[in-house]
Amino acid sequence: MGIEPNSVIGWARIITIFLCFAWAAWLDHLERRVPNQHWLTWSQPAAFLMLMELIIAKADISLYMFAAGLFALASISVIGRPTIRDIMQGNRLDVIVSIWYVVGIIGLLLGIPKYGIVEPADLLLGNIDGLTLLWWQFVVVIFVLIIIDLGWRFRLIHGGADAKALMLVALTLPHWETVPVLYEIQTDTALGLPPAISILMWGGLAFLLIPIFTTVENIVKGNIKSANDIIRMFHTVRIPLDEVMTRHVWLLTTVIESADGEKSVTHNLKAPRKTPSDEQLQKQVDELKSMGIDSVWVSRKFPLLVFLWPAIIPMIIWGDFMGLVAILVA
Repeated sequence: MGIEPNSVIGWARIITIFLCFAWAAWLDHLERRVPNQHWLTWSQPAAFLMLMELIIAKADISLYMFAAGLFALASISVIGRPTIRDIMQGNRLDVIVSIWYVVGIIGLLLGIPKYGIVEPADLLLGNIDGLTLLWWQFVVVIFVLIIIDLGWRFRLIHGGADAKALMLVALTLPHWETVPVLYEIQTDTALGLPPAISILMWGGLAFLLIPIFTTVENIVKGNIKSANDIIRMFHTVRIPLDEVMTRHVWLLTTVIESADGEKSVTHNLKAPRKTPSDEQLQKQVDELKSMGIDSVWVSRKFPLLVFLWPAIIPMIIWGDFMGLVAILVA
């Protein structure tokens, strides 16, 4: 029995994402930063694999141009949006990306009369195939990239690395035919999620385990000493004050001053909206030391990438997250 080329490409795509996320998650865990060069490097195998898919599908030039435009659109997460001013000043990178934007738009427009005219019911129910299906799947990728970008800019997706990771998934796994699912849970096509959004949901599911482990840790360490501690034990932990500057945490124990100048220590339940600078944090630590405090409540900074990486596993086992939701609500 021969090996299906699409199956080989599918597993190559999964391996690419898995290795890319493993490396990025480690960097994010250590430094809370993933350099842009990492995403530029891993976008190359993603582009190569998409090229292989187009060759196997015997796509016409409009689809190649459309695919190039998708990579140009995703580049906003790394190099930003090209502006007229940058182009007029001859910024080489912005000029090149702008050209690819134009190429992608032309490819999209050329594909509309060939592939864009379909019955809405056939589109929602998945009754289209071939290059028409591929063209519409690329259209969905446009919306996925825009949603991820907006989610990052409105801080629904907190980290820039997380947004770049999801965009890379959107390009590497543009549709479910590119994902070699082992035991697929059947999902209504109209209710299904694109792979990039589905992996975000699978990763978010892992967040539900955090309160459980945090509560057990607080109980084992004897941090629960009052009724107020019970309220915060699900999402915060107590650590020595001297460790605050060396760990990736939000400091919740702070010193406040009343109107009459009296200072007291308070424990917040929520992390600050804006992460303080190292200088500001050191000042808070020094104030707490002056009050005789030696241990404080903190909220850990969990990078989303650490959860997106293992989320690849349930996605390739069961497929779309909405399949799980359908089973639970049935």
